[in-house]
Amino acid sequence: MALIPPGYLNTVVALGGPSEDGLMKYTATGFLYGHPTGVTNKEGQQTYRLFLITNRHVLQKASMNSTELHARFNRPMGVDPNIYTIPLKETDGSASWIVHPRPDADVAVITINHTKLQDDGIEFNFFAGDRS
Repeated sequence: MALIPPGYLNTVVALGGPSEDGLMKYTATGFLYGHPTGVTNKEGQQTYRLFLITNRHVLQKASMNSTELHARFNRPMGVDPNIYTIPLKETDGSASWIVHPRPDADVAVITINHTKLQDDGIEFNFFAGDRS
């Protein structure tokens, strides 16, 4: 039996929205990926651009009932999670998510503001593109 390393749990984000009874219902997940920027911070550490990755069909299903998707991020044990609203489209009607151009590739990606997550006390981790 394989054990999941604890840090991996904080790479997962619950995705959903309000159900017919008005309660939040999480029916999908996404994960965080960090793409190396090639720039180091003042401590000499690599910086990353953070992305939330999920499936295209998650967005398609969400758009049938809403104009937004809700993402639930964990905070320290005993503290309520933060729920962020992510629009499915920008105010000008353009796509806020990037989807793979091939219809058989079920992938969707959006940039996430890691500074906001840090400022809000979110416990998160990500799969770094330059590490195996």
